Amino acid sequence: DLMNPQQSVAEIDTTVKPSQKNNVT
Repeated sequence: DLMNPQQSVAEIDTTVKPSQKNNVT
């Protein structure tokens, strides 16, 4: 999401490493 950069990072990380999503979020 453009309004929430962290959201975009979390979504991308979810695609690459779902287990790491919790850390990003």
